[in-house]
Amino acid sequence: MALLATMALVVVAILVRFVYLDADPYFAHWIGYVTDEGRWAETARNLSIFGSVEGSRDARLHLVLSPAYQALTFLSFELFGVSLWSARLVAAVSGALVVITVFVALRRHVAAYPLALGVLILGFEPNMLSESRLGIPELPAALGALWCLLAISMMRGTIRNAVLIGIAAALAVALKGTTAPMVAGLAIAILMVPGADSPRQRLIRSSSLVAGFCLSVALGLAAVIASGAMAADAVLRSGTRALRFMSLAEPYAVATRLFDDPEMEIAIELLHPLVRV
Repeated sequence: MALLATMALVVVAILVRFVYLDADPYFAHWIGYVTDEGRWAETARNLSIFGSVEGSRDARLHLVLSPAYQALTFLSFELFGVSLWSARLVAAVSGALVVITVFVALRRHVAAYPLALGVLILGFEPNMLSESRLGIPELPAALGALWCLLAISMMRGTIRNAVLIGIAAALAVALKGTTAPMVAGLAIAILMVPGADSPRQRLIRSSSLVAGFCLSVALGLAAVIASGAMAADAVLRSGTRALRFMSLAEPYAVATRLFDDPEMEIAIELLHPLVRV
């Protein structure tokens, strides 16, 4: 019965990601998502309507930062026309697949009630749900990272598989470049997954994953330059700008974010009993 209830939660979580997908969303914590949707869809929109990726000063940046997301959004525009609905479709599908993937991967390993709680959080937590209904690359990138992590835990521990996971990680990062630090996490995960192989073998596989990732990125950039889509100097400038998105925050910004960021209002409320005098 509990498993059936969890399956019902999965179905509802999928449905709420697509019902009235083109409706005006409620931005309780950050109005900036309005402009975010426009800039993340700009390159694909320009290519679909005008046959060119040129646009605002951020167009080339997003082509370097999220080429796979731009390609998927462009495909959605070509199949269904340019609209809010088609711009948000990639994120909606990705959000649904996150819920489905976790349910399918864990249903034989986790008890019914904890699994139901996990599905409830992934399916209906406000940020997870709202970002599944916006034309932004967060959920597509999260789905790619999730699949890579599952591949590490489920695939045979071979060098070939590690390279393949590195290639898959490059595709995940191509959905949103600022997720690149997760590659280090995947490499560490290989070192930590229990198995019969020696620490040296794990280190080789971990290095193979990083090598597969780096090779894929290098080949992808070379293809962009060779195709004439962007010149080498433009790629370099956009790459430099992209690196700023991944710069470390100042310690003060990290310490005060909990109290300054409207998204953390719930966490602040939970902390009140701990700091009340």
